[in-house]
Amino acid sequence: MIKWTFIITLLVIISYFHIQESRTELESHLLHQQLFFIPIILASFWFRLRAGLCVAVIASTIYSSALLIHMNNPGIQITLISQISLYLFVAALIGSLTSRLDKQQKNALKEEKERSVITLVSALSYEILDIINALEIKHTKKETALDNNGNRDFQQEISKLKQLKKAFDQFAPSIDHKSISLDLNEVLRKSRRKLQAKAKKANIDINAELDDTGCPSMVLNDAIIRLLEALIDNAIEASPKGSEIIIRSRRKGTHCQVEVIDNGHGVNEADVPYLFTPFFTTKPGGHGLSLAAGKKIMKDCEGDLIYERREKSGSIFKLIIPRENTDKNIAGHISERVRK
Repeated sequence: MIKWTFIITLLVIISYFHIQESRTELESHLLHQQLFFIPIILASFWFRLRAGLCVAVIASTIYSSALLIHMNNPGIQITLISQISLYLFVAALIGSLTSRLDKQQKNALKEEKERSVITLVSALSYEILDIINALEIKHTKKETALDNNGNRDFQQEISKLKQLKKAFDQFAPSIDHKSISLDLNEVLRKSRRKLQAKAKKANIDINAELDDTGCPSMVLNDAIIRLLEALIDNAIEASPKGSEIIIRSRRKGTHCQVEVIDNGHGVNEADVPYLFTPFFTTKPGGHGLSLAAGKKIMKDCEGDLIYERREKSGSIFKLIIPRENTDKNIAGHISERVRK
C-alpha cells in the first residue's frame, strides 16, 4: 500500500507540473517526459508486468493530453508517439525481466529445498546405521542371553531399521555423507594427538578408553572442544612424572559422558565448593576463569561439568554432553534444513 501511494503521489506531482507548464513553456515537457519514467520503472519493478503497463498507460495519457494544444506542430506528433512507445517498452521490459527473475528464484529455492531434503535423508540414513551398529554391539555383549522369542523380536526390529535405511539410501546422492552429529570419540582422538607431545615431554601417558558404540552428539561446538583440551592440558600439568591420564567416553541414552582422569594431588576438600567460582584458583599464576567459564558453557548447552576426587589420589572431571538439546533437536534440525 505504501509503495502504491508513493507511485500515485509521484504521478500526481509530475502531472501537475507537466500540465501547468506545458501550456506556456513547450520546452519543459522534455524534463517531464523523463520524470514519468520514475513511477513507470518503480511500478514495473515492485508489482511486475501488468502493474507497470497500467502505470505506463496512465503516464502516456497524462503526458499526451497536455500536449494536445501543440499537435499542429509535426515534430510534437512524432515525439509524442515515440515517447508513449518508449514508456510501454520500458514497462514491458522491466516487468517481464523482474517476473522472470522471480520465477528463477522460486525454482532455485525449490531445487535447494529438494537438495536439502536429499542430503538430510542421506544424513539420517547414516544416523540409523550408527544406531543399528550400536544396538547390535550392545546386544552381543549382554551377559544374560535372551530367550528365543526375545532374541527373535530383537532381530526383527533390527531388520526393520535396516529396511528403513535402505529406503533412505534410494534418495541419497552418491557421495560420502557426513553424520548430522559429531562423534565425541573422534574429538577425543584428535585432542589426544594434539596434546601428546606435551604429555610425552612431561613423561606422562595419555590413554583413551572410548565407548566402542561411538558417542554422537549434535551439541558439540568449538567451545566444548576447547574446554575438553583445557581439561586434558590441566591434567598434564597436575600429574606427576611417570603417571598416566585417562580420557574416557561413555554413550548414554540422552547424553554422552566424557571423563578426564589424572593421578595428581587432586583438589582439597575445602576448596571443592569454590572450584567453579570465577577468580578462584590454587594454581600459581592462574586466573581462576577456565573452570568457571567451562561450567557456564556446559550449562548453556544443557549439559554440565562435574568434579570428583579419586579414592586414592587424583581428579576426575566429567563433561556431560547432551546428544541433543531442546532448542535444536533432530526434528528442529530437519525443519531448519528444509526451510532453507
